[in-house]
Amino acid sequence: MKYRFASFVVIFFLLGIVNILGVVNINATSLTKIAYVDIAQVFDQFKETKRVTGILNDEIKSKKTEIEKKQKEIEKLERELKEAIMLSEQEKAKREAVIKQKKLAIQKFADTIKSGLLKEEQDQTQRIIKIIYEVIEDIAVKEGVSIVVDKSMVLYGIEEINLTQKVIDILNKKQ
Repeated sequence: MKYRFASFVVIFFLLGIVNILGVVNINATSLTKIAYVDIAQVFDQFKETKRVTGILNDEIKSKKTEIEKKQKEIEKLERELKEAIMLSEQEKAKREAVIKQKKLAIQKFADTIKSGLLKEEQDQTQRIIKIIYEVIEDIAVKEGVSIVVDKSMVLYGIEEINLTQKVIDILNKKQ
């Protein structure tokens, strides 16, 4: 009697596990719809990316012009120092120190600008990526997609599951 009861419990337990696994497997299969997006293409074709890139490029040109102006001032001082025959050693040393100080100031200014622009570019890129991901998530929810991967991770995918153009269209309509 004990043996039958133990066998019955074991069989009931195994049937329960098989039943649970079967339900889980069916639900997981019915919920899994996969799509892909070419994030690089979306980023490049998003109008906001182009706008921000233009602003950053204008800022770079402006700062580059400012640095070039300061460098020309230094070059002028160096020419004047070379051409100044009648200066005392003390005056030459003083002018050389001024030139050296100006060169260091330009280098520090350029480094500050570079780090500031890099930080701004990173901040803007993160902001744009966040907007793109939100649109991808909205599309996925509306279309019942469970998983969206970047195209670079897809070895093969039919065009019907490519959401790239939908994402680009929605992003650019919002702008």
